[in-house]
Parts: sequence; structure tokens; C-alpha cells
Amino acid sequence: MIAKIDSTVETRARLAAEAEAEKVRIAAEEAAKLAAIQAEKDKLYHAIIQTADSLLDLELFEKAIVNYERAMKIMPNEKYPEQRIGEIQAWKLLIAENQKKYDDAVLKGDREFKAEKFEPAKLAYTDAQKAKPGETYPAEMIAKIDSIVDARARLAAEAETERIRLVQEAAAAEVARLAAIQAEKEKNYSDAITKADNLFNEKSYENARNEYVTAKSIKPEETYPQQKIDEIATALAALAQAKKDQELTDKNYISIIQQADRLFTGKSFDQSKGKYNEALVLKPDETYPKERISEIDSILQQQIIDEKYRVIIVAADGFFKTDKYLQAKTEYEKALTIKANEQYPKNQIAKIDDILQKEQQRILSEKQAAEDLQRRSEEIAVLNDELESRGVASDAELKNIYDQYIKQADNLFDIKQYIVSRGWYYKAWDVKPDENYPKQRIDEINRLLNSLMSSQLDRDYQKFVDLADSTFRNNQYAVSRGWYNRALGVKAVEKYPKDQLKEIEKRIAERMTAQSGQQFENNVQKATTAFETKNYNVARFWYKKALELRPDDGDVKSKLKEVDEALK
Repeated sequence: MIAKIDSTVETRARLAAEAEAEKVRIAAEEAAKLAAIQAEKDKLYHAIIQTADSLLDLELFEKAIVNYERAMKIMPNEKYPEQRIGEIQAWKLLIAENQKKYDDAVLKGDREFKAEKFEPAKLAYTDAQKAKPGETYPAEMIAKIDSIVDARARLAAEAETERIRLVQEAAAAEVARLAAIQAEKEKNYSDAITKADNLFNEKSYENARNEYVTAKSIKPEETYPQQKIDEIATALAALAQAKKDQELTDKNYISIIQQADRLFTGKSFDQSKGKYNEALVLKPDETYPKERISEIDSILQQQIIDEKYRVIIVAADGFFKTDKYLQAKTEYEKALTIKANEQYPKNQIAKIDDILQKEQQRILSEKQAAEDLQRRSEEIAVLNDELESRGVASDAELKNIYDQYIKQADNLFDIKQYIVSRGWYYKAWDVKPDENYPKQRIDEINRLLNSLMSSQLDRDYQKFVDLADSTFRNNQYAVSRGWYNRALGVKAVEKYPKDQLKEIEKRIAERMTAQSGQQFENNVQKATTAFETKNYNVARFWYKKALELRPDDGDVKSKLKEVDEALK
């Protein structure tokens, strides 16, 4: 019976052990499955983001929004897709506003064109061109309007020429008819009229009038002699009036010339020119107003040149003050094409050439420093991998890692690599949050960076780097990558954002590998062991390592809160 009992106990123990092993196996499979799902989500998310960014570059806004929204559904906590959708909506609003301006202007232009109000139509089409410069329709309609106006003007001129020709032909026919009738008149009348006309044409009006009186006495029924007599009376009166008019014209001419001269002396050149033109209307053959107008035109042309030169110099000085030296040099050279003898643009160009030469020397020096920094960074990366691969199990080992991080941070600080140095101080601070030294150094670096920023370009770059570093430390790699890329958009030659982007790709790759699940479990196990032995600093270290692989793991976050409470 005892043997039977022992056998039963052994069987139950064996079955319990097998059940426990099965439970462990199922838990391992579930963990691997969850890790694979998470890796697949990460992979799908980044593929969709890449597609959305490409569509946005092609200005396929709606398709880009669809992909960003897909990415948000996959990873709701990521901010990058939401930010990009906001930017697209702003772009779409701007495009819609320009489209509405264009449509309104074209509608108005078409309406005025149909009503043959060509000038308002042309102004409307010009507004449409400003709203959408790439559209060809407004330019085509403006050309059409110009063609219609030119054609109508040409036809009107041709019609007037034809009318004058017909009038001239009719007048010639009438003269021929009268000449034929006149030929029938007696020779004496003809001779008298001929003589009278000759005298009239010579403006010998008194003698001509006597001859017309003679002709009228020969043929009283003829009206021509009396007409000429009346014309002579009118001409004599006109001569008397013309004399008075000439005297008045001379008086007005002198008065206008005096006004023009006063305005010229007062440098009111446009008004003065108007007065000289008034004088020319009265006396077109006078040379003095013409000479003055030519002189004014020369002065006004010089003023235009001076103003054009001034505007270019102002633009060049603006570029120079904002350190845009190549644009400034182009403007100074443009100024010399207007005033080749001016010394100021030449002096500024010489300054720019000197600055650019010094800048080239600085770039060479920085390149050499960057190569040295690259070598140091590679050594630091190897050291970092070695430190983090150790099985940290005690405060002493944490202190060793902390000391190594501080050493690297101090070395980088000493060679003024402040941003990279700040990253190592943050790593040291993460290892030992109670230490004041990393925090003091980080604050000092931030003050130094603020004091070194001399332009809006520097401030924009530093702002994007700060945002990128902050999100990087929170394991928000997609958002962090966006900010590092924004920083490179401001300063494309900077090395730090490029190195951080490589680190992001490395960490994302770690998340997506099949081993990430096992590594996560190893880190959690090390943290749990340290927590259970009340080695809270070590536990915190390994829980944070686990979060780098799975930032959204709720259990790990909860455990970290417990560690923080225990450390208080």
C-alpha cells in the first residue's frame, strides 16, 4: 500500500512539473508572439510614414493624409503624423485661397471681355496671373485683348484714310466742274478773276479786292467775286485779331517760362517740365523750352539711377548684416553695373571676400576637428556598447558606468562639443538621477548654447535639436527623427543630428529583430531580480533598458513608478 501511495505521489508530482513546464512554454510563445506583432507594427508604421512623406514631397496631399492617418491608427501615440497633417491642411487652405482669387479674377475678366470693356478685363486677368502665375489662360486672354484693340485701331485708321480720299476726289471733281463752267465765261472776267486770285494768294488783299470788284461788274450774277471780297474782309479782320492774339501769346509764353524757370530753380522738375511743355504748345518752334526739358529729363534719369542704386545697396546691406554674404556680394556687384565708380560697393565686396576666405579656413579647421570627433565618437560608441552589455547587478557597477559616462561627457565638454557632451551627461543622469553634477553641467551647456546663438538660424537649429533630444530620451524615435531632420534642414552640415539619426535607426532595428523579445525579457528579469533584492537603482537601470525596446509596455512603466516610490 505504501508503494502504491508513493507511486501516486510521484505521478502527481511529475504531472504538476509537466503542467508547469507547459505553462512556461505557452508564456514564452505568447511573449514571442507579442514581440513579433510589435515589430511588425513598427515596420508597417515606418513604411507607411515613408510613403506619406514621399507623397507629400510630390504635393499629393490627400493621399499623404490618408497614409498619415493610417500611421496614426497603427501608433496613436506618435505625434509626427498629426503634425504633418496639420501642415498639409495649412498648405491646402493657402492653395484654396489662391484658387478662389484666380477664379474670381478670371470670372470678372471674362465678364468684362464679353462686354468689350477691355481695360477692366485686362486688369482682372493680370490679377489672375498674380494669384496663379503658372496658368496660361490669363496671358492668352490679355494677348487676345491686345490683338483686338490693335486690329480695331488699324481698321479705324484705314476707314479714316478712305474717307479723306473720297472727300479729296469729290473736291477735285467739283473744282474740275467749276473750271469747265468758268472756261465758258468771257475772257475778260476770267482774266480779272485770275489776276484777283493771284493777288489774293500773295495776300495783297487791297489790290485783290479791286480786281474782284472789277470781275463782279463784268458778271454781276456771279457770287464768287463777292465771296472773295467777303473773305478779304474776314482776312483783314483776322490779321488784325492775329496781331492781338500774337501779342497775348507772347505775354502768356513769357509768363509760363518764368513760372517754369522758378519751378526748375526750386527743383520741382516734373512741374517745371509741364510748364515748359505748355510754353511749347504756345510756341512750338522755340528752342529754350526744349533745351530745358532735355536738361530736366537728364536730371530725372540720374535720379532714377541714384534711386535704383540706393535700393540695391539697401538690399545688399541687409544681406550683409544678416550674414548672407554671397547674396550681398551679388547685390554689390549689381550696384557697380549701375555706378561703376562708386567705392562703397567695392569696399564691401573686399570685406565679403575676406570673410568668405576666413570662413573657408574655419570650415577646413572644423573638418579636421570633425574627423577627430568622429574617431572619438567611434571609440565612445564601442565603450558604450561594452558598458551597456555588462550584466549590471550592483550599485558599484552602476557607479562605474556613471563614472565612464561622466568622463566622456567632460572630455567632449572640454573640446566644446557641447551638444554631444550634453547627451552623455543625460545618460549619466539617467544612471544616477540623484547626482547633481550632470544636471549642473546640462544647465551650464544650455546657457553656453544660448549665448553662442548669434542668428535666427542658430536659434531655429538649437530649438529643433532640443526637441529631438527630449523625444529621443523618451524613446519617441519617430518624432525625434522628424525633429533631427528639421534641424538638418536648417544646418545641413551639422554632424550631431546625423549621428543621432543613425542611433535611432539602430534602436528601431533592435526593436524589429526577432531577438528583441528575448532581450526585453532578459532586461525585465534582471530588473525584477534587483527589485526583489531591494537593489532599486539597478532595477531602475534595467527597467529603462526594457522600455527602450518596448516604450508602451504598461507593466514596465508601472514597475518604474514602484522603483521611484521606493527610492524616495
